[in-house]
Amino acid sequence: MVLTPGNFLEEGGFKEKADKAKWYIGPIPADYILSKGDLIVAMTEQAEGLLGSGALIPRSGVYLHNQRLGFVQIQGQQQADRLFIYYLFNSKPVRQQIRGSASGTKIRPPRRRALRM
Repeated sequence: MVLTPGNFLEEGGFKEKADKAKWYIGPIPADYILSKGDLIVAMTEQAEGLLGSGALIPRSGVYLHNQRLGFVQIQGQQQADRLFIYYLFNSKPVRQQIRGSASGTKIRPPRRRALRM
């Protein structure tokens, strides 16, 4: 199932949408297959309040990443805890900062530089 920003809850978290699922048939690069516990972030918003929402993938081998989502890679577990980063992305101050750095009027992606931590 190809994930979209519609798979995010506005307050943060994963939303299964089986009735509106988008499926891809064909060869899939391994880098696009998400694993349980992977952290993704909504990089666009079509409805106010979705930009920057974080979600944790609930199952391995089912969901595919796409260009409207950010995949958060933690270089070393000593650097940061994935669950802490998830809650950080879904906190009000961080969401306000991301929203304030967004460009565009209809689909608002954040500027890459604004998301570096």
